[in-house]
Amino acid sequence: STTGQGVCHTSVRDDARYLTAANYSSGEFTVFSLDSNGGIEKVKAKYEGNGNGPNKRRQSQPYGHSSYFVETDGVQRVFMSDLGSDRIYIARLDEATGALTPDPGVDHLAPPAGSGPRHLAFGVDAKGRQLVFSIDELSSTVSAFRVNFNAKDGETPAERLGTWTTIEEKYREKLTDE
Repeated sequence: STTGQGVCHTSVRDDARYLTAANYSSGEFTVFSLDSNGGIEKVKAKYEGNGNGPNKRRQSQPYGHSSYFVETDGVQRVFMSDLGSDRIYIARLDEATGALTPDPGVDHLAPPAGSGPRHLAFGVDAKGRQLVFSIDELSSTVSAFRVNFNAKDGETPAERLGTWTTIEEKYREKLTDE
């Protein structure tokens, strides 16, 4: 059991010590420890989404859609897409305990209201800043973000670089999720 309802995505950390699960119906994310054979041991952390989006039919509550382990600047983080609140949560993973705490520099990214972030892809720019790409289910868009976890005073820690449609405008009127 993921201790949530409607698990819809799992990912395993590269070193196979932890697994994370996104629970769609209950809107939470769970971290499990794994044994040396890859078997699930026990729940180490739960992270609950909060809020809702403007699409009353599809965003009435948090809906955990996917979660990923990403190491940036020597810090292990978990990025978690919440379709219901239009947020991509960012939490630090405690290596010893598996606990999650909101990242003090950037605790979430926000695609446009009503977009419904689903899955993520990651990269790094020429200056070593984290790039995050979100496929947004409800708006049929892709949103791109740049995150600088080491931002100094006066620097922007996170910014949305843009959002682009994935469908031709003539088909946008036929979207059924509005």
